[in-house]
Amino acid sequence: MAAISTWSTTAASNNSASPDGFPEGMAPSGVNDSARENMSALRTWYEDAEWINWGDTTAYVGATQFKIAGSDVTARYSVNRRVRVVGSSTGTIYGYISVSAFSTDTTVTVVFDSGSMSSETLTVSLGIVVPGRSGPGLAGTNTWIDQQTVTAKVVIKLDDSGSSTSNRMLDGQDSGGNGRWAIGRPNAGGIEIETFNGLDLELNPAGNLTTGGNAVIDASTAGRQVQVVNTQTGAVNTGTTIIPVDDTIPQNDEGDEYMTLAITPTSATNLLIIETVAFLAHSATGTKVTTALFQDSTAGALAAGVQRSDTADTMEDLSFTHKMTAGTTSSTTFKLRCGNNNAGTTTFNGESGSRIMGGVLASSITITEIQV
Repeated sequence: MAAISTWSTTAASNNSASPDGFPEGMAPSGVNDSARENMSALRTWYEDAEWINWGDTTAYVGATQFKIAGSDVTARYSVNRRVRVVGSSTGTIYGYISVSAFSTDTTVTVVFDSGSMSSETLTVSLGIVVPGRSGPGLAGTNTWIDQQTVTAKVVIKLDDSGSSTSNRMLDGQDSGGNGRWAIGRPNAGGIEIETFNGLDLELNPAGNLTTGGNAVIDASTAGRQVQVVNTQTGAVNTGTTIIPVDDTIPQNDEGDEYMTLAITPTSATNLLIIETVAFLAHSATGTKVTTALFQDSTAGALAAGVQRSDTADTMEDLSFTHKMTAGTTSSTTFKLRCGNNNAGTTTFNGESGSRIMGGVLASSITITEIQV
């Protein structure tokens, strides 16, 4: 079958014998054969239309290079154009052209997404989009688009080489040819964006959108919630170990432990926000109930809260929030201990040693990791 790549743009040259062409004075019996051959070739192209095989004879040069002997075809093998290479050992691999140069032969260097070429017969096809001419390629010269209402999502993959306007990904202007915009000019590792009024905005490697060196939009992931862990219980419990209310840090042998919660931070520099809620009552009158937060085997409390209880066995809600740097990427356990400053019985999630509200009255620890 005569593939489309073998057809000529000169009509008179498509005169091969049927079924590969239409020679002058061909027999009527060959017309239908050539017509069906054309239909087959068009259908074959249609099913793979995003790739163009120009019919060039390519020769292996190296793992990332091939050449077309004796012809200057750098115009179509243009820098940043997408390439598909197929070979029996190579398999099917994709990439983009980084260098295209002519000196006796056209030598093409390709940056592959993955894999490399083997020394064998190779079939090379070019992406239908020509950077800088037919639309937003990987990079290329200016591409102007009449912009009325455009809604688009552009995914860009690029390195930080070059900073000239010829490396813009996508340019545009309004229908009057006035303001313009550009997306994707590599600039010191970032991406430069030009807006309608000529204001240059740069998305720098840190993820900040800047103009004139001043950050106007922080597009980084700092402040993003990485994970949340929680423990919650409505079970009643009691204890009698006191926690003194004086000017000393509560210790991990004071009060009784009622809840624990472990977390494995994703980064040692991230923030942990720890929120505790405890429902407590005590058997004595005019006392002070304390909750204290501990980490692993560290003796001293990280944080604490105190609530005065004027009436015996009257439940109080004692809550606080503690913020800290994670400091580790290993599993770490936080513990909540509670107690009174006077002798007697502390009831957790109830009064007088008994549960109330059927278990839906629940104390809890919640830990949120925030990216820095």
